[in-house]
Amino acid sequence: FKKAILIAEQTNILIVNGYSFPVFNRIIDNKLIEAMVNLEKIYIQSPNANNIKKILKELIKKPDIELIDVEYWEPFYIP
Repeated sequence: FKKAILIAEQTNILIVNGYSFPVFNRIIDNKLIEAMVNLEKIYIQSPNANNIKKILKELIKKPDIELIDVEYWEPFYIP
């Protein structure tokens, strides 16, 4: 977890590929996202992107982070 936090601190773009941010993992998700102090954009690649956006808006403390839907599901998105 310490290594994940170190990586999160350097993250400015996050790509969410199908992860649903389940309630049972919310504390860890919150700690990782809070550590992303340089985060600018989040790309969401999921058929449930709207639900994930709602959850992320609750977890993210910085309102200026851009949430972007990726509309295709087959290949993983690489910005």
